[in-house]
Amino acid sequence: MTNIRVGFITIGQSPRDDMVPDMMAQINANVEPVQRGAIDDMTLEDVLQLAPQGDEPWFVSRMHDGTEVRLARRELIPRMQARVDELTELEVDLIVPLCSADWSVLHSRLPFINPGRALSVINDALVRPDGVLGIVMPTEAQARLTQDRYGDEGKKILTAFAQPYTDEDEQLEQCRVAGEILGERNVDLIYMACMGHTQKMRSIVREASGRPTVTANGVIAALMSQALAL
Repeated sequence: MTNIRVGFITIGQSPRDDMVPDMMAQINANVEPVQRGAIDDMTLEDVLQLAPQGDEPWFVSRMHDGTEVRLARRELIPRMQARVDELTELEVDLIVPLCSADWSVLHSRLPFINPGRALSVINDALVRPDGVLGIVMPTEAQARLTQDRYGDEGKKILTAFAQPYTDEDEQLEQCRVAGEILGERNVDLIYMACMGHTQKMRSIVREASGRPTVTANGVIAALMSQALAL
């Protein structure tokens, strides 16, 4: 029986059976996942009230039934903090948001992996000096925004998109196209930036591009193993 518990917080609804088992398989250890979701117990009608307005920051996630939803960051922050507090009361060994954003705004007295901070540094380190990073975002709109933001910062990136919350055939076709686009542009590394991008999706991008490819959840799973001394 395991006594190691990891608290996972999705910005959508839990459990994330499309994501957490994939991560558990990658850490290859007997760890009990304890899942919470920022919008658990909310109806679709309720969640639609959390949609972004204007050009404010937003995230994409899913409901229990797989319905894709867009959520304003300002609405998610207090809900994410509430889930951190719940998991803290349960005294899990580690807390991990299932979103590749920077969650520095959250407070935790337990060990905590901040995906956004970790992934930014690791991806930069995996690209040669003056090299180009290819980024696969979950939506076309986010791909455009990411390209513009990184360009303004003077970083060399190219973006494409592949939706993790559409039907599987469409998922894999979008992965194939994203891989071909980024492979033809000779990027050094492809980073699949949504935690919902699975290892199966990664395999399609890797095959289509011929380029080293990493997923957000794969990198975080590796960090979990280190953080838990497994």
